[in-house]
Amino acid sequence: MSSHMSVWMKQHPLAIYFILANVISWIIWTPLVLSSLGIRDVPVLPYHHFFGALGPILAAIMVTGISSGKTSLRELLGRIVRWRVGIKWHLIALFGPVALFAIAAVAVRVRGDAWADFSQFGLAEEFPQFGLIAIWIFYTLTFGLGEEAGWRGYALPRLQKSRSGLSATLILSALWALWHLPMFWYRPGYANMNTGGIIGWFFSLVTGAVLLTWLYNSSKGSILVVILFHGSVDVAFTTRIAQGDIVNIMGMLIMVWAIIVVIVTGPANLSRSGKHTLQS
Repeated sequence: MSSHMSVWMKQHPLAIYFILANVISWIIWTPLVLSSLGIRDVPVLPYHHFFGALGPILAAIMVTGISSGKTSLRELLGRIVRWRVGIKWHLIALFGPVALFAIAAVAVRVRGDAWADFSQFGLAEEFPQFGLIAIWIFYTLTFGLGEEAGWRGYALPRLQKSRSGLSATLILSALWALWHLPMFWYRPGYANMNTGGIIGWFFSLVTGAVLLTWLYNSSKGSILVVILFHGSVDVAFTTRIAQGDIVNIMGMLIMVWAIIVVIVTGPANLSRSGKHTLQS
């Protein structure tokens, strides 16, 4: 790496982080975009989409190591496995999304529809060969770890340094949404969205980010807690029995949950434990 890049990383580490996170992921996703545009003979790997999760975590490791040194890098890696934060935060992270699914399924049943087959919970069309535990581990170790080590582990505590928890979350949400841009070419769920769907998707991203900030600050900077929550949310929202009304109701419940968090904890910290910030 050139000396000029090293200087830029030390002077503008957060900006360089966001650029690198996007560049790495977008390069990985380029074959999928090209293939969706009808360009053949591009190398597409099995589960290629999930390799894009490497962008945020690799950017966080690179920028931390170059701009702040080995001590800060060890601190970042330590927060990825920080588990002594109170059992309730682990329970919320692991089972909160499951509870949302259960509430949504009951609501659909009360309305008069048939019960969802709970034995099929967690099984996804994309992974017909995997069971619930395998799918949860896969999501947790790909987009859970890959994204949260960067968005919440690196970027959020630095954005919160001079901003309220809510302001930092809104800024991060906009940049997080930008990172998803290539998916609108090759992921059917994104490519088929109309304008209203995109607006709804972004709003769901914001409300989800509020909950992730709440968990991160409440657990005093545990990246592990938000990784677990991210993995569980992905399982709950992609399970094949949550399509249609159930997934829509879950989205509304997350919105209500996020609003309650803002009201109860306040926008300054989005947590009763204060903000977790980093200086560099």
